[in-house]
Amino acid sequence: GIEENEQPEKYEETLVMTPDELGIEENEQPEKYEETLVMTPDELGIEENEQPEKYEETLVMTPDEIGIRTKPESNKYEETVAMTFAEMGINTDGFDLEDEDMGMKTDEFELTDDDQLIPKKIQKSQKSQKSQKIQKSQKIQKSQKIQNHQESRKTALGFERVVAIAPEAVPSEAAPSEAAPSEAAPSEAAPSEAAPSEATPSGSEKANQDTQNRADKKGFAASAMEKEYFKNSVIKPGKTSKYGFHGELTAGGMGAILKVLDHNLQRISAMKVIKPNFKEKPDILSSFVTEARITGLLEHPNIIPVHELGLMNNTGLFFTMKLAEGEALNDILDKIDAGKTEYAKEFNTYRMLNIFRKVCDAVSFAHSMQIVHQDIKPHNIMIGPYGEVLLMDWGLAAHIGNPDKEKDPILRSFFKDLHITSGPLKVMIKGSPAYMAPEQATGNPGLIDERSDIFLMGATLYNMFTLKAPYIGDSLKEIVLKARARDLVLPGARNPGRQIPEEVCRIITKAMSMKKSDRYQRIEDMAEDIDDLIAGKWSGQEKRIFEANQDLMKEGESGEEAYLILNGRVEVVKESDQNLIVLGTLNAGDIVGEMSLIRKETRSASVRAVEKTDVAILTKELVSQNLKKLPPYMEKIVSTLSDRLRIANSNIHPHLAGDCSQVVLKQLRMTFKDKAENNIEELALPLDKLTEEIAMDLGLPRERVNQAIENAVEKGIIKHSGDKITISDLKLLNEY
Repeated sequence: GIEENEQPEKYEETLVMTPDELGIEENEQPEKYEETLVMTPDELGIEENEQPEKYEETLVMTPDEIGIRTKPESNKYEETVAMTFAEMGINTDGFDLEDEDMGMKTDEFELTDDDQLIPKKIQKSQKSQKSQKIQKSQKIQKSQKIQNHQESRKTALGFERVVAIAPEAVPSEAAPSEAAPSEAAPSEAAPSEAAPSEATPSGSEKANQDTQNRADKKGFAASAMEKEYFKNSVIKPGKTSKYGFHGELTAGGMGAILKVLDHNLQRISAMKVIKPNFKEKPDILSSFVTEARITGLLEHPNIIPVHELGLMNNTGLFFTMKLAEGEALNDILDKIDAGKTEYAKEFNTYRMLNIFRKVCDAVSFAHSMQIVHQDIKPHNIMIGPYGEVLLMDWGLAAHIGNPDKEKDPILRSFFKDLHITSGPLKVMIKGSPAYMAPEQATGNPGLIDERSDIFLMGATLYNMFTLKAPYIGDSLKEIVLKARARDLVLPGARNPGRQIPEEVCRIITKAMSMKKSDRYQRIEDMAEDIDDLIAGKWSGQEKRIFEANQDLMKEGESGEEAYLILNGRVEVVKESDQNLIVLGTLNAGDIVGEMSLIRKETRSASVRAVEKTDVAILTKELVSQNLKKLPPYMEKIVSTLSDRLRIANSNIHPHLAGDCSQVVLKQLRMTFKDKAENNIEELALPLDKLTEEIAMDLGLPRERVNQAIENAVEKGIIKHSGDKITISDLKLLNEY
């Protein structure tokens, strides 16, 4: 019993009002843009002479040189727009650029009656399609109406019964928008409840009808018991609609998200509907259905799943999807930027990279079906409480492939229908100006491909690490012009206090290259670099295999390489008076020759493979490159420690650099003389005390002293009995 002219008394979250009703003047500008806009170039007021004359990857100019007045970064323009050149005031005669830079020349376009620039090839195809569609529709219209009337006898509940409820008959406790699709009169049946009236059956609809006929023949048709059980056990008593409405969750530029309860499944879902002001616009209706169908097609763990597309009298077109719980990534970034330490601690570099990596998977899956998102940004990434990551809002998504080349007949029919319902390609600027790729800012749909999404992924990663959108300005027009020219402050310079690892900056810069040919060519290539960064994998490692007894390095040689042992075992040896002294044994995971990475000098020892050994070769360039994956302060710490080690190594004890056996035995002889009063042959001294005394006198480690004494015992120069050391031949000891 609600009249059309009745207005809600309370406005929550979203106001549907005209500017006049709010008292807003036309020249007033919003201070923050964070929504998706569909706008024409004329609405931006961009003149022909405002187009950048030259497109370089980086503008090396001061604001004063190009006449730009700098403003604080408080004004943010992060909404999505779709605008024609005419609405932005851009004269399209100015487009004469190469395809890789900005796109098609103007002689490839033709002006239509509604002042839209349409590529000639596409326009010709559209005329043919329109003529065929009208001709075909006229032939089947009458029979289709009859079929629709028959089909409307079967409701969505699975049994043949039609309930027509007038608005006045809706229970008072139910919201007016709760009329069930199954309760509409036959003439108002929803698309989900009956075949669309006055529409040409598509190839997919014919295939579905054939499948239904085959299913009926195999006995899959609903039985009387099934119908009765569904009526009594699934449909909740007293419920006059399939959905119960529980408030509005959020609203965007053209749609709103409602929280609903599916009474049949007893599942809480999100329902997207079109705002009242846009319900009479065919383009909006087409985009809405396309979004639902594309999102429904993309069944992936990191893409929001769609449950149902339909029509209800009190909501209009709708589609339901999983109710995603959590926080939008842009809200998380804002809290980190505001200094909330708990968010900065939780969303560290490792967590951010893992979130981004899951988004890569979602985009990769979409690209495998030749579907591009066109509006990737932190606002459209939802982070769940248990690690879930969902890429949302596929409202601008488009299929850029050729449906005829699709091998799967079902998908081939789906994509053909998609291209028909999407309508002709128009010169429209679609996307979020604060993040969009240069080709998006031209409005030329023929330039959009997977690499446009890769640019958006780079812009998203830019925002995640700098906490700023790539482009900011005083007006929407200024932002679009910056995006078109890629007037970008590099991430490392945008927020130096964030200490962004140089490897992250490299990935961002490559993904956001001006030319599409300079970007990652596949999202999988970008994901691989992210994987290497997360795993700490050193890039560019050369590997080598050494056989048993083969030298990795020789004492006295000059070398600039170190070796990371991957498999096998090596010995560090030193030759002294034709004697081979083993200084140590190294296994998998150890590094040898590391001093050559700090300074150029001759090898102080030889390294020999004990068994077949695999190593990775480390060079100064490789180490420097991989240190850049760390925050800059970590690189400085490593460099400082290396300098101190180099200084310490130059001041090292002279007897530690080589074989200390001779000096130890000399000290041993002097110790015996002091204690024996020239009767050395009869003197035996405790090994532990003797070792400790010599180590203290010479400033050597006890281990090195013990090793020298053991070597002398093996050669028969001194004797070791029990815990005592004696000298049997003083002359031999003196000669040694």
